[in-house]
Amino acid sequence: MDPPLRERDLPQLVVDRPDRLRGRVFVLDDQPMLVGRDSDCQIQVGDPGVSRRHAVVWRASGRTTVEDLASTNGTMLNGHPVLGQQVLHSGDVLDFGPLEVHYEELRLADRTVPREAGRTPPGGERRFDIGEQQADRLSNVAGNQYNYVQQAQRESFFKEVAATRTRARHLIMLGFLLFLVGGGIYGWVIIRFIARTNDDISSGSSNFDSSPELLGPKVAGVPVGAVGFAMAALGTVLTVIGIVLHIVTTSRRRRFEDAERQASWQR
Repeated sequence: MDPPLRERDLPQLVVDRPDRLRGRVFVLDDQPMLVGRDSDCQIQVGDPGVSRRHAVVWRASGRTTVEDLASTNGTMLNGHPVLGQQVLHSGDVLDFGPLEVHYEELRLADRTVPREAGRTPPGGERRFDIGEQQADRLSNVAGNQYNYVQQAQRESFFKEVAATRTRARHLIMLGFLLFLVGGGIYGWVIIRFIARTNDDISSGSSNFDSSPELLGPKVAGVPVGAVGFAMAALGTVLTVIGIVLHIVTTSRRRRFEDAERQASWQR
């Protein structure tokens, strides 16, 4: 038994890769279809190569479009990066990181239109052929769908920024802690060396073999002072990395907000 006409008319995405999902079909209707790892995505892929909200595909005004949502690995259409909103044609191949699908759409010429046998519509056989149309960016989608996509892209960007700033703060805190502990150990060793050296001088001792070592006592064959110095140096490096990462992330956020304000003024 054939599926209902309405279901046959709807375009669909068919999974080609990975093998465990090969042949799975996602039917597109008039609602945006999110692709990503988040639980609210209609096409949910539990693979680290796919961003939480990777891309969105939707059907509107008789056309199907795809847009990348600032994903980490990007979205590819027939081997080319998706920039903005791009229209899909039957047979197109989409790559969302490790997920590969192809787009299928029933052409008007392939549809069976019931009519009474032996009768021809007035004016001869009717044709509905439309020449191929292409566009790099579409703006004729419904306003609520466009806003939904823009909001999803904005949320994805700010989630990434927040996560990066959190990692930067953790690096700064860890680096500062290592610097304090390592610097304290190294400082204690130096003060200990100076104090014992002064005691030897004051007492007139000439036994240099018993003089304290510059880097302090050894633990498992490693001078304590050397361990403290290494910890302080590592802490300094981590702190600098964290500060630079925080500055770069803050700059990205400001540029994004400036671009949003400029776009709102232009509208």
